[in-house]
Amino acid sequence: MEWYISKQKLKFEGLEKFIELDCDKWKNIIDSDDSLVWFENTTLGKEYFAEPDIPKEQKNTKKNARFDLNKHGNGNVQLNFNLDKSHIWIIHTRETLSRIEKYYEIAKKLDANLYKDRTLIDEKKMEQIREKYKAKGGKHTPNEE
Repeated sequence: MEWYISKQKLKFEGLEKFIELDCDKWKNIIDSDDSLVWFENTTLGKEYFAEPDIPKEQKNTKKNARFDLNKHGNGNVQLNFNLDKSHIWIIHTRETLSRIEKYYEIAKKLDANLYKDRTLIDEKKMEQIREKYKAKGGKHTPNEE
């Protein structure tokens, strides 16, 4: 299942014209939130960008962020800002309510929407998600055993 933040639903039908996300807003969100870390500031990011064959223009771009750092200092959640397609792909190790809430919060701050696959996650859908998690009594996705 694919999570992403965008101004509009992705159609996955080749080239599409997108309404762009505000890159400066994105940078301000990450810089002002202590729970979010730029990829280049993580342990893995430092190792990656220390490689000599990484092009200089890719270093310290403040494009990709991490959330929910593990004991190794790497993010269990990747937020990858795609400047060409004007959306943010979200990759995570597992779904939790707190993570989904954070994705939704970031989307709202960007004046954008959160999607899971082709489904818009609006406030009504968020309430349904919260209720499912509450009914299961746990932090993990309701369909996990």
